[in-house]
Amino acid sequence: MDLSNKSSSAMRISPLPLKLLFFILISGFFGCSKEDDSDPIPQPVEIVSWSKSEFVNQGLANTKLFGNVLKAVSGNALFNPLNITSANSPLSFQQFQSRIGRYKLPLSEKAFITRTEREVFVFNPANLSLDNAIRLNMIELDPEFLFFEDIPLWEGEAFGLLPTGTAFIPYRSLSNGVAVNTPSFLLIKTDLENDKIVIKSIQLIKENFIDYYVNCENIESHFDNFYVQLDFFKYKFDNNGNFSKISENKGKIFKYQAGLMSIEIDSRTGNIVAKTSDRNGSNWSIAGSVEYNQLLSLLDFTEIDGKVIGFFGNEIYQLTIGGGTIRRIELENKGLSGRINVITELPNNEILISTSCNSPAGGCGAYTKSKVDFFKEKQVPK
Repeated sequence: MDLSNKSSSAMRISPLPLKLLFFILISGFFGCSKEDDSDPIPQPVEIVSWSKSEFVNQGLANTKLFGNVLKAVSGNALFNPLNITSANSPLSFQQFQSRIGRYKLPLSEKAFITRTEREVFVFNPANLSLDNAIRLNMIELDPEFLFFEDIPLWEGEAFGLLPTGTAFIPYRSLSNGVAVNTPSFLLIKTDLENDKIVIKSIQLIKENFIDYYVNCENIESHFDNFYVQLDFFKYKFDNNGNFSKISENKGKIFKYQAGLMSIEIDSRTGNIVAKTSDRNGSNWSIAGSVEYNQLLSLLDFTEIDGKVIGFFGNEIYQLTIGGGTIRRIELENKGLSGRINVITELPNNEILISTSCNSPAGGCGAYTKSKVDFFKEKQVPK
């Protein structure tokens, strides 16, 4: 037997057909192509935190922009102006305000108004000294006066105040020795004459609007009118005290575009409805609706850069209203501390959020972020 020939035959490798070899080479090439790679690792989205102003060391109950001048009020002081990037010199009104920190006082260029349990003080906003204040004793104005209606800051401004300096203050009164079912209102027209605050007129509005006992839940001041919530009824008052019932729903009214928007709970269907009107609070029309949602019912609202913004606690939402629906997305709130009271659009393309303290530990005040970063959706950890 020829063993050498057998060994040579066993070690011989048969050549691959050319077509098979070509297929293997092509498969290897495309197998390494980027198109067949596994899904790329998602890049982390940059989260921009809110920046706290080191020059505001207390909670802010209210903030408002007048032209390029920013004003604010805390529980016991007026910032006129409020500086975000430099030191402040707030004017104290502690002796003219009862229950410090409970109320959200309204702001106007024409007048600054505070109250104790029985008196109203009217100031030139530039001077909060007692010598320059007008003091109104409610018992002298209305012998049947009981007490002022209590609207805490988490429900809205303590009373109404228009840009003209007209104030609208709710209070409780008696009629023939019996408490009236609905609040009475003190309407005060003020003006500045040679930098001195003057009162042009005082009017008492005492109407039994509803035949059962109700509180004034909030007052909103927009353009030339006040909007008052009495249980399920919304009333509009002009600066002469004329009034009309405009809705039988509970809701919040805020400036939107050239007019107003109301987001309210429909008392018949239970749905949440968004309505728009002209600046006079007339000609309301439905812009969208959605089934009842507890969060939406709790939100306060404002307009930022033409968009509807809702907020509650320290959470922020952007609402899209149109096509008969209401949708929302949550916006980034990292870095915020305290309860949001006001969101203000500043002239330098920044957004300012004013918060009040949730505890004595502090951490509240004035927070800013660029407008671009403000509208970024909140990143939820997966």
